[in-house]
Amino acid sequence: MKKFLLVLVAFYFSSISFAEETKLPFSGSFDTSLNTNSLNNPNNEQSLDQDFSLTLFKMFDKDRLLLESSVNKNWKEEQKWTLNDPTLAYTHFLYDHELYSLSFSESLLFGISEEARKNTTLVTSLRLSPSISIKEKVFGITGLKTSYNIGLRKNFHQNETAASSRSNFEWILSNRLTLNYSFLEKYYVQTYVNYQRSRTYQGTKRDRVDHAQSLGMSFTDSLSGEIGHSYGASPLTPDGKDYRVNFYDPRYSTVYISFGISF
Repeated sequence: MKKFLLVLVAFYFSSISFAEETKLPFSGSFDTSLNTNSLNNPNNEQSLDQDFSLTLFKMFDKDRLLLESSVNKNWKEEQKWTLNDPTLAYTHFLYDHELYSLSFSESLLFGISEEARKNTTLVTSLRLSPSISIKEKVFGITGLKTSYNIGLRKNFHQNETAASSRSNFEWILSNRLTLNYSFLEKYYVQTYVNYQRSRTYQGTKRDRVDHAQSLGMSFTDSLSGEIGHSYGASPLTPDGKDYRVNFYDPRYSTVYISFGISF
């Protein structure tokens, strides 16, 4: 935790100085998140890693071009740095009504990480995603908003099977529902649930459920923080006959604290 705080302080002041001295033709954010699970036994060691991400975007009337890149620092296993696959996305804000808004995004993910190059052989991914956001006026509750997003992703791999002998997924269909409530001007709570169905090149299907809960706060106009819990696993029971989704499971749950700086 001490290392995390030192990195955060340096991260914050260097970013503020950079933003004040440089007039950029785009906007963006720096974010960092410290993640861990609750496993701590001889068979399953507790994990501890940290994500650093940079997001840059440019607005064009009703459209937005966005580039996101991130790295991960593992504080347990050899303290290894890992580069994640960057994403380039273009969003069309189609319609904005007092009750709801509609948007559509196309994004490309580039397989340049070590995992993509040496294991999955992922070259790129194309994702199409329509979204609808419902505004607070519909609910009659100030600060309450919700959104629903459908995503269809097509992966392009060099090989249908990864080096680890696991089948690569060709298609991924996701459905995500998000609920956000802002209060006292600078606080918010948020939760989402995402149901995902993936299909391999051989036609095998696999389901996954993710959900998260978080509490966030805006410290200043440019600095925000968040604490939360996330969960992701197959919704099927071990025998594959029934559906079961846990709210918390030490094998698949992660707790985190994050900070973001916008410019």
